[in-house]
Amino acid sequence: MSESLNLNKNLINGRISDVVRRNRSINLPMMLFGPPGIGKSEQVHQSQEDGDIMIDLRLNILDSIDLRGLPTIQKDEKGRATRVEWVRPEFIPWEGKGIIFLDEINTAPPSTQNAALQLVLDRKVGPHKIGDGWYIVAAGNRAEDKCHVHPLSGALLDRFAVYDYMPDYETWVDWAIKSEIHEDVIGFISWRKDLLIQDRSDEYSVSTNPRSWGYVSKHFYAGNKSLGDIRACVGSPATEILSYLDICKSLPNMDDLIAGKSKWKEDNKRISVSYAVANNLASTLLGSKTPAKILDNCMKVVIDISPEPGALFIRRILTNDKVRDLCYKSNMVSKWLEKNQELISSSMMLA
Repeated sequence: MSESLNLNKNLINGRISDVVRRNRSINLPMMLFGPPGIGKSEQVHQSQEDGDIMIDLRLNILDSIDLRGLPTIQKDEKGRATRVEWVRPEFIPWEGKGIIFLDEINTAPPSTQNAALQLVLDRKVGPHKIGDGWYIVAAGNRAEDKCHVHPLSGALLDRFAVYDYMPDYETWVDWAIKSEIHEDVIGFISWRKDLLIQDRSDEYSVSTNPRSWGYVSKHFYAGNKSLGDIRACVGSPATEILSYLDICKSLPNMDDLIAGKSKWKEDNKRISVSYAVANNLASTLLGSKTPAKILDNCMKVVIDISPEPGALFIRRILTNDKVRDLCYKSNMVSKWLEKNQELISSSMMLA
């Protein structure tokens, strides 16, 4: 993780949408910096309000003149050219409402960035004014992320409220569960939170980030657990997650554990097994046709697990509407939540 992001006092760890909402209320454009693959673009898209349209404008594929639109020659009644008018580009809206997202803004050449000055500050380009219902957000990577970017001019950067974004585990796991990231990826990252985001070692190597773990999830859903293919997505942590899968294979039968037919005791020196048990226990409960009959038996196991792995179990089952209703009626779940509420985000509990 980049040191400058850790030291930045304006760091966003949680949901970007709350910050977008505050800045949008005063129509102050936002600039988000952060490494690639951490979900900046996706979170901006999730920040849309009801009735919004999203315009994803990549300045790096435009020349500065493109922002003015298509030139047309106007003629007088005798057919003589009198002036040039510029047809409004479709990405400079004058009606409706939404977000104009200038993604990867600092991959655009300086000439195009200069043309964007008027767009961001004056909300117009040449004769074309942006409608009042439109809000501007920009995002980009830093050179230290080993991305090929152009420096943003001070004049352009001063047009924005500037933030760094680095998702924490809490934000990621809530998103991963709702987005149906493979349960083994969620279980592994819950155990090895330090591997959620790691810098690439050089410009030719892969990094670990929410996007690359999403690729691993797709491989797992397809039944592919090839070391080479997983390493191509996340690099050296591929060996560790495949070792984690081997741990999962050695777990006690979950149905027998829930029914009390088999016993399992946590070993604090092998906490990875606790995460695997909690994760598989949640999958068994969520896959049961009669979750009401086994919820409390699951909780008897969870109560004897360390709070952090136990929180993974609770997080996963709270995403299911039917099971969540059962949880609110369960005294055992209520007692666990009262004791460990700080491990579960309020957004998850109220989902």
